[in-house]
Amino acid sequence: MSFFKQKKKIVTTLEIGNSWLKVIQIQISRHEKKVVNLIKKDIKSLSDQKISEIIKKISKQLKIKSSMCFISVPRYYVTSRNLDLPSTNPNEIKEMIQLQIGKQTPYDRDEIISDYQIIENKAIEGYSKVMLVIVHRNIVQRFLDILEKAKLKTDEVGLSSEGLLNWGRAVLEIDQKSKTYIFVDIGYENSDFEAFINNKLFFGKVVSIGAVNFKNKEEAVKRLIQEINHFTYGYHNEIDNQEIEKIIITGAQKAINNLDQKLLQNGVGEDIEIIDQFESMVVPEDLAQQHRKTMSDISITGIFGLSLQLKERSISLLPQELLIEKEIKQRAKDIYILGILLILVPIFISGIFFGRNYRKKIYLREIEKKLESNEAEVDLLKNKIKRIEKVKQRIINKGVPLNFLFEIHNTIPPEIYLSSINFDGKDRLIIKGSSSAMSVVFKFVSKLEESYFFRNVKTEYANVRQRRDSKESIDFEIICLAKNKYQ
Repeated sequence: MSFFKQKKKIVTTLEIGNSWLKVIQIQISRHEKKVVNLIKKDIKSLSDQKISEIIKKISKQLKIKSSMCFISVPRYYVTSRNLDLPSTNPNEIKEMIQLQIGKQTPYDRDEIISDYQIIENKAIEGYSKVMLVIVHRNIVQRFLDILEKAKLKTDEVGLSSEGLLNWGRAVLEIDQKSKTYIFVDIGYENSDFEAFINNKLFFGKVVSIGAVNFKNKEEAVKRLIQEINHFTYGYHNEIDNQEIEKIIITGAQKAINNLDQKLLQNGVGEDIEIIDQFESMVVPEDLAQQHRKTMSDISITGIFGLSLQLKERSISLLPQELLIEKEIKQRAKDIYILGILLILVPIFISGIFFGRNYRKKIYLREIEKKLESNEAEVDLLKNKIKRIEKVKQRIINKGVPLNFLFEIHNTIPPEIYLSSINFDGKDRLIIKGSSSAMSVVFKFVSKLEESYFFRNVKTEYANVRQRRDSKESIDFEIICLAKNKYQ
């Protein structure tokens, strides 16, 4: 009977990166997980409003449902730390993590989102290895705001590296817990280096080498070998007596097509395998060939793997207030289902003795009353959560100017004297000062451009002024756009 057939789910995962918007849709049934849609859009110079409009258009085209819509946070937005904690008790580890968070970042707890996973429990030695993941709240909130403007919502925010692990599970069928695999996922501008042990994320970093660097093939391959050697050295410093089973290189087709497996193995001294990122994906061959061309300069392993995981994720980067809202919704749903069950059982029993039609009318009224009362409670809780979010956002934004002052302090050359720093409260920053040489001013401008906190750095003027001691002084004014961005 068709009533008992399992309904197919369409899972959509989005990743909003520095340069590209990636969208993947996977149809999941009992026997198969198949890619049905794969889209990338260039968003390098677009505002968040424009990105929302693009997502809204894609949402209508693909009929995306908020209940099956997930966000992937790119690895280069995230900081990870490996910690050895003197306990094997999960509750004690949780308390220790809360104490460690403040030491691992210059930001207040309200300014970040964090999660962790226990990699290994050493009961005999009495300690645990833990991986702590930290991301700035503004980054995740930006993604949520973009989705909200596109008329979409999500209560699942995952880490792209965990998607890479799940992609690896699908390709290699990893089932031996004691083995270590290293994955090098080459993206557009960056590559994700991750070590997986005991089927968990263990040690990783982001390297600024991507498909765009392979225009100079020899230089890119040489640097890739160097970075892999640095990474394996760091891995062996983190864990003793655990050999690397294999190094898997995947990601952007433009990059991996330029790699020679034997050359890499000779340069690294480890078993290396180069795998097409479409290797484990069930997708029609003609569509796969088309995607290999259109997606040749980016990696989609992260969004593919996160789409497969559904409720299996161990790292969640959802803000705390949304986690609370999610739990409230789940409890309300459980109460709702329980209420229906408690009502349906009497309906069934009463229907046997007193007749189906009579009892259906009575309990139908009761169900409607229960629904109305539950809806009122849920609406009340939603309003309270919205108030909490507004208060927290004001608290978070309060310290933003201090971040900019701190960054300017770190980048300013000693030969420069600042006379004023003006911030309009939104994103415009005006810096005035003087220097003994024009080259020093340009050096300061270059450092500001390299900073994650500033963009569109421009020199409004740089005038030469004769000082009383007959020496020249350069008066300058720099204008830039500021952002509170954390990696």
